[in-house]
Amino acid sequence: MRDKKILSYYGFSIFFPLFVWLPVFYQFQKLIGFSDFQIFSLQSFYYWFFLFIEIPTGWIADRFGYRNTLIAAAVFLIISHALVIAHPSYLFFALHYLFVALARSFASGTASAYLYGLLKINGRVNEYKKVEGAARSYGLAVKVFAWFFAGALMSWHLTLPYWLSLFSGALALLFVLSFVPQRKIRIKNSNKPMAFKQAVISLYHSPFYFLLMLQGVGVFVLARICQVNLFQPFLLERGFSVGSLGVMLSVMTIFEAIGSKQSFLLSKRFKDENAVFYLTALMAVCLFFLGKTELVQTSIVWITIGFALFSLAAGLAFPIQLKLLNDFIPHEDYRATYLSIESILGRAGCAFIIGLMGEVVSQGKTGVFFQSSALCVILGVLLVNQLIRFKIKKKQPL
Repeated sequence: MRDKKILSYYGFSIFFPLFVWLPVFYQFQKLIGFSDFQIFSLQSFYYWFFLFIEIPTGWIADRFGYRNTLIAAAVFLIISHALVIAHPSYLFFALHYLFVALARSFASGTASAYLYGLLKINGRVNEYKKVEGAARSYGLAVKVFAWFFAGALMSWHLTLPYWLSLFSGALALLFVLSFVPQRKIRIKNSNKPMAFKQAVISLYHSPFYFLLMLQGVGVFVLARICQVNLFQPFLLERGFSVGSLGVMLSVMTIFEAIGSKQSFLLSKRFKDENAVFYLTALMAVCLFFLGKTELVQTSIVWITIGFALFSLAAGLAFPIQLKLLNDFIPHEDYRATYLSIESILGRAGCAFIIGLMGEVVSQGKTGVFFQSSALCVILGVLLVNQLIRFKIKKKQPL
């Protein structure tokens, strides 16, 4: 396999998720007149819509090809940003989130399935964790630069972050057009008419795999709460300027990139399923610390340390969790579908939690929300991890 195939995957991984507007979208929507209720209702809508389309889009990827599906994802991403630029109203923002959800759902699971299949057919599957971690870290490194200037860019021209995100989506489309077609990386090829139904039913007979998914949900929910949905109002409550939001997100991203790049090193000390649990626990402790400690309320140093350590743990956890899910796929032909199921569980948790955030933010209680979310997640993943260990100990069928 020529390295340019991996380089194309790196290019897609860098530009597809590069949302320049992410550090400032809360303030952007405030500036155009949205209330906290409207802002968080839109985010909740995004996750609920994602919830209903995630499994069907995973099945579409398995049936019609990973490359074709990723092309569609890039096109939807371009459309989503064009809508905000054309008319930044509540309706068009709802459509924006709808198309972002479509784009992310078509790519979620599909990109990972493409890379795993590409490496497996070339006898290099043992490199998956390293390549996936590197792709994630490169993407995060570019985000650091873009997000550092997000506040200044929005001050210069209100919609400029969305213009740059549209351009990034176009670059992602160029990279995905060079991907290897599905037929050249498929191990099996049994695209039966009932593939979707069979994939969903077969999960019932794979309880161990379902537990692995649930463990990953904890990582996903904590990361979204801390790094996307609440970090902006959390910092603004504590007197941070709009320009500093991008700087803080850049700091978080640097540490997440470091973790992603080095995640394969943890395999030398811990079993993957245990490593994910320990890292989730560390993330929960950091979130609880950010919400509870009085010193954190006024100290930029402690806030930065808390976010940085949280992001390092998240960066370490994601590639390990993806490797686990790919290694224990019950059926090769349904790889993207199965990977989408974990994503849908994560989005379901986020959709429920974010629906409560409007009231929390309006009352200035983001810190309390950090604490309660951390406690709920750690209790949940502790239970799931014990069940995983029990099944491994009893050597039950995977």
